[in-house]
Amino acid sequence: MRKLITLVGLISGISTAFASATGGGITSSGYTSLNGPLDTGAIRVIIKPAAAVHAGAKWTLLPATSYRLSRSVLGGLEPGKYTLKIKLVTGFKSPGTSPVTIKRGKLLTITYTCVPITTAGLREQALP
Repeated sequence: MRKLITLVGLISGISTAFASATGGGITSSGYTSLNGPLDTGAIRVIIKPAAAVHAGAKWTLLPATSYRLSRSVLGGLEPGKYTLKIKLVTGFKSPGTSPVTIKRGKLLTITYTCVPITTAGLREQALP
């Protein structure tokens, strides 16, 4: 009797192909006008899923080392290119970094989706 060994992976509900291939990614972004000084810009980062936030996922713009809570706004930023970093948390893949652009007089809102670590196992089947 021959045996077939198949790898069985548990798939999470992340629908974005690029996010599931890595440790996560920006799944939506958009700009809105700011009320107030128009010579700088701001950013808000929304981290999903809620389980990642509860596990301690936070964000920062490099080279800063202090992390901010999901949904918080960082203002007074000079327009230009920045690097967004999401804090690594237990149970989720390493998120890496993502480039973002801050525009004068605009609030950039980003939704960042973290990818849970999935488990895989081996299942043995008897072949006829």
